[in-house]
Amino acid sequence: MRYFLDLSFKGTAYAGWQVQPDQPSIQGELEGVLSKIFDQHIPVTGAGRTDAGVHAHQIFAHFDAPKDLPERPFKAFNQMLPPDISVQRIIPVAKDAHARYDATSRSYRYFIHHQKDPMLYDRSFFFPFEVNRDTMEKGTQLLLGEIDFAPLSRHNPDLKHTRCTIHSAHWETLPETSQLVFHISANRFLHNMVRRIVGALLHIGVGKLSLDDWRLTLEEGKPLPINKTIPPQGLFLWSVQYPYI
Repeated sequence: MRYFLDLSFKGTAYAGWQVQPDQPSIQGELEGVLSKIFDQHIPVTGAGRTDAGVHAHQIFAHFDAPKDLPERPFKAFNQMLPPDISVQRIIPVAKDAHARYDATSRSYRYFIHHQKDPMLYDRSFFFPFEVNRDTMEKGTQLLLGEIDFAPLSRHNPDLKHTRCTIHSAHWETLPETSQLVFHISANRFLHNMVRRIVGALLHIGVGKLSLDDWRLTLEEGKPLPINKTIPPQGLFLWSVQYPYI
């Protein structure tokens, strides 16, 4: 029987989603728990591979159970997992359901704070500069639609193409913390793509990158004069959508 795990995690203590030698990973923790439950190694496939320090408000993964799940599996999972990983649901799915390839849309949020706050340091990016929100919003609207994001992602020779369709993108200010939050949803994302987009928009907001240069990058693939991957701690995979969940 194939199952989906609906889970969340704080990525600060991990080297990312994917299992890596001698380093803690989200995938490794999940496979460790499943291996104890079933007394054999159980592979886990995630909806995506988050980098070190990146968090997930919601992410899905699938595994194949060689026998029936124990009673109250939800409770068993969370008792065995570390406190920074939590399973919200365990969902039986079809045998060919796939956590990565069946996802129709993914949404990310990137959190930024302008006043130094030790309570936010590992889940928000400290950016102590004033920004022009109007200019940033203009740059954000240029993202909508299908675009080749090769100039804004890490090169991956295994990809068939680097085009993504952005469904929505906007900024929000949280009244309780005054954090600036970037929201973006798309059919797919490339490696480092969100962190480079937010970095570019912040440079637009402080006047170090022009809207014309930004437009040329998005429309013609021209490399940016400033192309920085901002830190991972502000990034959250916020939700993943499937046609059958």
